[in-house]
Amino acid sequence: MMQNPEEENLRKSTSQQMMFGHYVLQKELGRGGMGVVYKAFDTQLQRDVALKFMMPGTMKGQKRFLVESTVMAKLNHPNIVRFYEFHEKPRPYFVMEYVEGETLADLIKQQRIHSDHLLSLMIDVCNAMAHAHQHNVLHRDLKPSNIIITSEGKPKIMDFGLAKLSNDYERDLSKAGDIVGTVLYMAPEQVKGKAGKQSDIYAIGATIYEALTSQPLFASDNQMNLLFHILHDIPITPRKINSQISPYFEAICLKCLAKNPRKRYDNFRQLVHELKSLRDKKPIRAKKYSFWDTTNHFVGKHKWLILVLCSVVVTVTIAVTQYLNDRVDNEKKQALEKHLENVQRYANQNNFRAVIKSCDKAITIAPSRVDLYVARGIAFFSLGEYDSAILDYGVVIKLNPNVPRIYFLKAECHFRKNEYDIAAPLYQNAIDLNVKGRKGYCYFRLGQIFESRQQHIKALQYYNKAIALSFVHPQLFHHRGRLYYFQKKYAMALRDYNKAMSLYPNNAVLIAGRADIYFAQQKFHKAVDEWKKSLEIKGVDSLPPQSRNNVKLRIKIAKRRLK
Repeated sequence: MMQNPEEENLRKSTSQQMMFGHYVLQKELGRGGMGVVYKAFDTQLQRDVALKFMMPGTMKGQKRFLVESTVMAKLNHPNIVRFYEFHEKPRPYFVMEYVEGETLADLIKQQRIHSDHLLSLMIDVCNAMAHAHQHNVLHRDLKPSNIIITSEGKPKIMDFGLAKLSNDYERDLSKAGDIVGTVLYMAPEQVKGKAGKQSDIYAIGATIYEALTSQPLFASDNQMNLLFHILHDIPITPRKINSQISPYFEAICLKCLAKNPRKRYDNFRQLVHELKSLRDKKPIRAKKYSFWDTTNHFVGKHKWLILVLCSVVVTVTIAVTQYLNDRVDNEKKQALEKHLENVQRYANQNNFRAVIKSCDKAITIAPSRVDLYVARGIAFFSLGEYDSAILDYGVVIKLNPNVPRIYFLKAECHFRKNEYDIAAPLYQNAIDLNVKGRKGYCYFRLGQIFESRQQHIKALQYYNKAIALSFVHPQLFHHRGRLYYFQKKYAMALRDYNKAMSLYPNNAVLIAGRADIYFAQQKFHKAVDEWKKSLEIKGVDSLPPQSRNNVKLRIKIAKRRLK
């Protein structure tokens, strides 16, 4: 291939450490169709840098080089190679941070990447990509060779310009003039020319897959076959290649690799949260790959064969089912049905002791039925026996860790026991799993927990989230109003107390709280009237004895102010 004379001179000069402005060019690091990168030394700032020069070429190439410079200048993240400066003369070039280390591709090739280490790296990489997407930057070329690991073990993403820097690892996957090394990490929609943010998530999935299995997502000797695999085939599941891989890590990886972009993670923030949940051994959104997933993929790929065999399968299934049903232990089945009917009947009667006894009997017959532990846990909770309820909810979580309501119920038990440090993450788990009908209540409880810790700003944030979800409860407005009162935001506090009292009109605590606001606003007549009204309320909505004494004292103080 003919070398451009200017490029040839630059290549030869690096062996002699040629000066380029105030940079000493030391060695070539890599090159692609659009640019070449050199390690250099900045004589002014006394530091090593990487210089990327644009290769002489088309106007389109020049524009892409400028776009890459602009993109990198927008990004400032510890896990993205830093951009320093850009110049157009004497030839277009930009200066980047020089990173000493190995690429993730090197570690994969040498099989020196453990799953825990990979998980930590991917959390950092996905955080960096979340930052990039926040600035509307798509990478479009994420792959192991574009992730470099520093000597401190921290990953940094490089090459935001689709300039393919050559390296030994990619030569193994591609041949001269081909782009297989890039296509290998492309999402189906990117292959069709419609790359979006979800395409970068797919590329991360392909990277995780390769790191977990030490082999590429699809193996092919030519680009056309590879494109067909990406568009139509399902990859071999990682655990079939290595059974030691965590099924949950596999689930996250395969969710990233979904053919349909809408079935992947919504964004990198969500993916970071998922990876951190895996690291911290918390529930994740992605479901483990199962026999049914294999079946669904097979059916989708062989629809006509399935239709031909359908009638035969149905006939055989009916026969086998009938045979198995005849062998069911009818006595146990009937006994279980009776106990289940009793559980429902006693629950309708609020006879919680009877519910517990019926659940005990049913569990001896069907010890893996989640609904029995849930019913018994609710019965214990209703009786105030929170420790027993916690044990039952714990069993449910072990049997099925992806039931949002159970985390909420277990959190409520710990909250009632004032075990706020245990309750808080359980409420958050329920929120993360999108608990139906209880999300606003979970935010309210988290607000109460942070308020008890005197973290008022954090508490306000959670109260606001609860209200934003249209969660309406007098105590919610009471608590938020009280925090506004402490912040001396009296108009906002009064608004919340008025809302609380519209929901719970004759509550002495709310009336006395509103009087406190009037007093702070120096509306002493109104304050005295409200405090007197709070003292007149009797029964369950009355003031506690100590509060009554405080109110009487404040009435005296207010009357003195009126004189």
